[in-house]
Amino acid sequence: MVHRASSNVEEVPAIHALTDASQNPYYVHPNESGTAALVTPLLDGKNYHSWSRSFMKGVIMKNKLRFLDDRVRISSLQRDLYALRQDSLSVTEYFTKLKGLWEELELYHPIPNCTCTFRCVCEAMINAKRFKEEDLVMLFLTGLNETYAMVHSQILLMEPFRQLNSAFGMVIQHESVNGLDSVDDNASVSVNFARKSYKNGKPNGQGDKLCTYCHKTNHVVDNCFKKHGFPPGYRFRDGTIAGGKNQSQPSTNCVDTEDHPSKTNVESNKRVVASFSSEEYQALMSILKNNARSAGECTSSQVNSLSRFVTSTSSNTIPGINSTTAWILDSGATDHVCNSLHLLTNHKKIFPIPFKLPNGNRVIADIVGDIQVTKNIVLHNVLYMPHFQYNLISISKVAQDLACNFVFTDKLCLIQTKLQKMIGSGNLVDGLYYLNHASSTPPSTNHDFITLAKNQFNSKVKCVRSDNGKEFISLSKFFISKGIQHQTSCVATPQQNGRVERKHQCILNIARALLLQSHLPSRYWGYATIHALFIMNRVPSSAIKGHIPYVALHNKLPELCHFRVFGSLCYVSTPNMHRSKFDNRARKCAFLGYKPGVKGYVALDINTHEIITSRQVNFEETIFPYPIKASIHDCWIKAMQTELNALASNDTWAIIDLPAVAIMTTIRTILADASIHRWHIHQLDVDNAFLHGDLDEDVYMKIPQGLEGVAANKACKLVKSLYGLKQASRQFNKSQFTALLVYVDDVVLTDNCLEEITHTKKQLHEAFGIKDIGILKFFLGLEVAHSDQGITLCQRKYCLDLLAETGNLGCKPSSIPMDPSHRPHHDDSTPHDNITEYRALVGKLLYLTSIRPDIAFLVQQLSQFLDAPTTLHFKAAHKVLRYLKGNPGTGLFFPRGSSLQLSGFSDADWGGCPDNRRSITGYCFFLGKSLICWKSKKQLTVSKSSSEAEYRALASATCEMQWLTYLLIDLQITTVKSSNLYCDNQSALHIASNPVFHERTKHIDIDCHIVREKLQGGLMKLLPVSGYNQVVDIFTKALHPANFHSLFVKLGLLNIFQA
Repeated sequence: MVHRASSNVEEVPAIHALTDASQNPYYVHPNESGTAALVTPLLDGKNYHSWSRSFMKGVIMKNKLRFLDDRVRISSLQRDLYALRQDSLSVTEYFTKLKGLWEELELYHPIPNCTCTFRCVCEAMINAKRFKEEDLVMLFLTGLNETYAMVHSQILLMEPFRQLNSAFGMVIQHESVNGLDSVDDNASVSVNFARKSYKNGKPNGQGDKLCTYCHKTNHVVDNCFKKHGFPPGYRFRDGTIAGGKNQSQPSTNCVDTEDHPSKTNVESNKRVVASFSSEEYQALMSILKNNARSAGECTSSQVNSLSRFVTSTSSNTIPGINSTTAWILDSGATDHVCNSLHLLTNHKKIFPIPFKLPNGNRVIADIVGDIQVTKNIVLHNVLYMPHFQYNLISISKVAQDLACNFVFTDKLCLIQTKLQKMIGSGNLVDGLYYLNHASSTPPSTNHDFITLAKNQFNSKVKCVRSDNGKEFISLSKFFISKGIQHQTSCVATPQQNGRVERKHQCILNIARALLLQSHLPSRYWGYATIHALFIMNRVPSSAIKGHIPYVALHNKLPELCHFRVFGSLCYVSTPNMHRSKFDNRARKCAFLGYKPGVKGYVALDINTHEIITSRQVNFEETIFPYPIKASIHDCWIKAMQTELNALASNDTWAIIDLPAVAIMTTIRTILADASIHRWHIHQLDVDNAFLHGDLDEDVYMKIPQGLEGVAANKACKLVKSLYGLKQASRQFNKSQFTALLVYVDDVVLTDNCLEEITHTKKQLHEAFGIKDIGILKFFLGLEVAHSDQGITLCQRKYCLDLLAETGNLGCKPSSIPMDPSHRPHHDDSTPHDNITEYRALVGKLLYLTSIRPDIAFLVQQLSQFLDAPTTLHFKAAHKVLRYLKGNPGTGLFFPRGSSLQLSGFSDADWGGCPDNRRSITGYCFFLGKSLICWKSKKQLTVSKSSSEAEYRALASATCEMQWLTYLLIDLQITTVKSSNLYCDNQSALHIASNPVFHERTKHIDIDCHIVREKLQGGLMKLLPVSGYNQVVDIFTKALHPANFHSLFVKLGLLNIFQA
């Protein structure tokens, strides 16, 4: 049943069930089919958010929302889970895939939580969760290959039953002990002897090449099997296979040892293990024979030592060496290897290259990049291998790229240029040469900070809290020596170090905003980060109770006179010694920030990209000189210019002064007229654009971006229609009036003849291709409901989303939106700490006023304090939310069968603003009984009398009535009677009817002429109304509950969701 809000007004009859079959949720339109796409463009993995909104909108339009559920996806996930097998996957890959499917299933089909008032004693929910976890373990074990049957049986027999992570660890241990993780692959090679080279991201072909080692063709010395070893499965001429049963060597990769025949102890073909050189193999065999276990007794080279460390776990680390930042000089490696992606710059994807580690594990390298390990040494084409423990430098590649020499001694390695200039060095540590001065910024930074705190601020660092990064763990001895307590967070628990995590995120957000605003490339992120820190240290922080960090540290206020906008245009003066008489006196630059320890500005030369530090700088902070990425590409500029030229050549527009337009009032007027005439209202979705159709009416658009030589106050008057223009589609049927509202690709079609609507749809579909959505239910965020009594517009979903976003779904409702005893004004109360939150809330309330005139005055009042809101203003805004909580489904009601007469009400609250005593203007207009237009606005000047304020409001209402009259004529709506404008001020009525001017009208001379001219021209009749029946009071002042709800009913508002 539908009821009015007050009982003293006659009841609206109940809304009967709709006779239209399309209202049934099981109804299928003739134009719909199972193969037709509901929305376009289709989901492609990148447009999910826009696609989901369009999809949900289409489902709502078709009245099929109730049929949406997740059963299809749940069924698919369960099928994939029970069909998943390991097959050729590694255990880790299989476990990751299984865990991902299970977690996604948990999101769609979670175990319900117990909602009992008292805690359950049967523990049924706990057992249900435990059984579900055991199911996951069984799924994991069932999908394993037969080679894991033994560990599978052991886990099933264990008591208590193992959890998933424990079972996974046992399987991995079983795999490692039994060598199941070793994969023989012809394409696999040893890390220290990476045979496959790459060029442009793909492996090189063999081609006609000559090897300088074996003097054979089709390969080079870097790929020579005779020198470096044969790949697994290689068949020799005698029929034996490398690494096969007929070969007695313990490894598959072999090299020729003809240079040392007397030291081998293998078969007659004299092949040895390929992971080592011949000398290394002989040394290893000698060690095994002598049972020597000391590293000092081993004569093998770095490859042997590296193999030992790679095969071992992380516990076998070299003291004093950080494997993350240390670089090993490897004479046997053909490529550089890095295990940390953040060290790489300019990294890119390449064709995947397989490698086999010395411990038998098989890995894939598909990323290469550059690394600057020292000031003079830059490594190019470094392979990224995250599963490798150490970073390797290929000596052969460095010698070739830098044209340098390596000189080895018993403890040192010197890297020199051809002119004997040393560019680097290395030290021998446990049989391996490590490069000196490798990247170790975090430790040195910590050392410097501790020293700075002691010398500059006479403070000692007593405690350091960090995560478990190796750069911090390596400082443990240093912290102990200084008496500093080192606290570390648990693994995968960043919240234990939440303060620095939040600060780090804040720094990144500010730096990202600086780069986006300035359009600077991301390679200048370091300057943006430093500038973000500079700003944060000089603004109040809530973490220290609103104090400024700089003041807390230095006990003095910072100087703000040198604050500048990051990335803004600046001109750096050219020094006299570097310029001639005709050179430019300054260089055009972009501001990058400040340099610590220097009283100067850091700037980027726009032309030469040189970084400059100077004190003589002039700023233009409103201009950002760095070009936007799209505009620096000639192809983009050419494409846009071609588009503009094509539109101009077709005489699409003419440049004129910008006129005023209206949107929502037009929509409300057409819907009210359709409800009065009981017209059919349908909605369409356009697949193609309306291009180059001639226009009979004036349509305007803003100046397109890139169209030069046009003043800012001009606009384009369209001669031909463009995609997305309102009124463009009204050119198709002139024999009978058919109203179309077009907004981008959404079309509302109304007509009194259903056959005419069907004919129009057919013509539109043939011309452009349209999708018939059916009866109008959702348009521009408005929910439309039809009944035999009329049409209702509401924004219930938007209102509920707003309440949920602000956390007011559970608040206590309020009967009125504003307390009449308190009017918001600029006061000295506590400023609201989050101005953006207040502005966003008021903006969302403004959108809600399009069909909620009952909150128009309150939102108008709150909009005056966007610059400096206080806690009282924010509290008043939440008062409006509490009012919306009580009736979120309230909206406009357009009754059927009403008379076509335009009537309006005008009023003013004299001196209503407590800050500047300006008056508040309010007016509203009805088409029959349907409210189509209203306004609540503060007047521009102060009125000296109530008559002056009322007359100014009357003049504004007269202008609005003039515009509405033109709109009705344009829509071919003929009113049955002349328009009436009601005013409750007798003085204003006398001024309008009295042709003689007197003292009371000297300040409103122009307004008097406007009202009298329209009154004498027959546009309207000016009639009095009592204060009790003046409905505009709701737009000019805050009212008590009784008066508010009385006017609420008179405005024609209705809540169809309220019983």
